[in-house]
Amino acid sequence: MRWCGRFRAGTCATATVFTITNLVPGGGPINLLTEQLAGMPLLSAAGLVTFLASGVLLSLYFGSLVLSQKLAQHRLRRLWSDTGAIPRTFLYLRSFDHGKSSLIDRIRRIFEHGTVGPFARAVYKMHDPEEEIAHAVASAGLLVAIGDKTRSYGAAKLRTDDAVWQDEVLRLAEEAELIFISPALTEGSKWELHQLIERKELLRKSIFVMPRNWYADEWDELRQACRELFSLEFPEYEARGAYFAVGEQGHLHRTMEPEAFIRSLNLRPTREAMARGLGVLTGA
Repeated sequence: MRWCGRFRAGTCATATVFTITNLVPGGGPINLLTEQLAGMPLLSAAGLVTFLASGVLLSLYFGSLVLSQKLAQHRLRRLWSDTGAIPRTFLYLRSFDHGKSSLIDRIRRIFEHGTVGPFARAVYKMHDPEEEIAHAVASAGLLVAIGDKTRSYGAAKLRTDDAVWQDEVLRLAEEAELIFISPALTEGSKWELHQLIERKELLRKSIFVMPRNWYADEWDELRQACRELFSLEFPEYEARGAYFAVGEQGHLHRTMEPEAFIRSLNLRPTREAMARGLGVLTGA
């Protein structure tokens, strides 16, 4: 699965460059050059070539996403049928709305204003937490998420009935090596946060996600609500995003920028290694 991740990173970055080149005001540098040298027929086709190339790269990128997700689902089914349980799991908790990450959503985010202005991905490259975490822990176990109501890629999706999803969350949380949470204010997400607060052994192995290139006012609203409802202290918003954890009393400790965290997780996806990196998973 890691080779899929490397391939996706390359094709996504290249396709982004091609797409921005083709769509920025004025038609991008290639089309501007074409206008300057209008007498040269070879360059007059450059815009079309760029557009076609970006389409091919995006198709390859999308294909690699689908293949990687199918492999994750196959691995989940095989482990479940062989043992009745999933050895060495990592749990990913998210709201379906915030976790949505289809190909269209990814292309749209390239051109969102977000917090850092137009073409935010030119400032901080796209970082999809679910996908990045899934690849980082692939050699040690399997990232699992409950439900598949909206399209996203990375975690293997365990489909359950609405009547028992909470039981499945608690079971997986107790078995998981680490729990990753993309916090939100939906009823389901608030229930999950409440369980973490009530069960300190779960909070000790929980890592929270601050999304990259999000909206600062929405994060501030989430931050205030979590402080009032759960006595959880979240960091102030940073456009580059972050991973962080809190102590048993809800106090914020160290945060890590996404690339550094994923590198650390890739090397040693264990509770002990994350304790050293974030300094909070020991219950301090």
